[in-house]
Amino acid sequence: MWKRAVPKTIAAKHNYGYVVLIDCSVHSRKPKHTLKAITKLNQAPHCHLVIIDHHPDTFFLAPEMQHPQLSLVLTDVPSCGILDQRDHAALEMMLLGALGDKDPESCEAQSATNCKQIHEAAAEYHRYAIHFSPTPPKLKEQGIYPLKPLWEALAQGRQVTAALAAETLGALPPEEEMPLPRYAVSGSLVVVTERLNVVGRAWYALLEQLMNKAGVPYAAALRVLDGKRGNVLLLTRWQATHLPPVKHFVPESYLPHCLGHPGALWADLEKASALGFLKSVEQRINTFVGTPGNFNPIAKQLTSEILDESIAM
Repeated sequence: MWKRAVPKTIAAKHNYGYVVLIDCSVHSRKPKHTLKAITKLNQAPHCHLVIIDHHPDTFFLAPEMQHPQLSLVLTDVPSCGILDQRDHAALEMMLLGALGDKDPESCEAQSATNCKQIHEAAAEYHRYAIHFSPTPPKLKEQGIYPLKPLWEALAQGRQVTAALAAETLGALPPEEEMPLPRYAVSGSLVVVTERLNVVGRAWYALLEQLMNKAGVPYAAALRVLDGKRGNVLLLTRWQATHLPPVKHFVPESYLPHCLGHPGALWADLEKASALGFLKSVEQRINTFVGTPGNFNPIAKQLTSEILDESIAM
């Protein structure tokens, strides 16, 4: 986004007066890409860039993001819902967005007991999002975005209900139950021990199912990219508000390689560093929670099932 989309939009022949980014973090691993994109405003005096965001990485970089044509709004998750009114319907939309972003504070402050309809709607919309996001390539090539009718209905003021998904998008095809992958538990961390073929939201959905089944608050999965990179997803059971987000357990030396939310982040590492990273996180989690763990058998499984397998491929 910061290397291509933002600079191209600022420099577009349409001469946009405003370019607005909402809930889009700065480039976490290489902040220079964000700073360089901002300098493109120098060649577009007609354009004003507005960034409204809640991600910690944006907060940290904010002192360096200075430009007369830039407005930077640092906020919490619900307030990323930019609405022209703050009536009851608008506040419902803000809560819906926060639940969709797995914001634990919003979930605790506006519980399913008190806001049952919104929680049920968020769960139903999430079910559709898993099916259609990312947009299937064939539909994207045709300019078809399957979730658009639902978002437009909400933008037009339709009531936030679970039934609105089927009303605007039709019924989902019969669900094919996604089989749970092989996994192992070390104390308070569940780790997927086989190579996953799913992408996008399906990763998160599988790990959430595993945490529920294993009864633990943290999860991890590993994949190898291009035969060289160890890509690790770390996830917090987002309703576990009594525990720190998983980023709390990442050693400081690894933080420059991480991006995403504190409770759900990716680590992009050299393949040889992946196991050391996971072991460090596992030890810190179990020390904090006070649960005994044993990562060595998991490390062997990850090596044989994922790391060595990537070499064979």
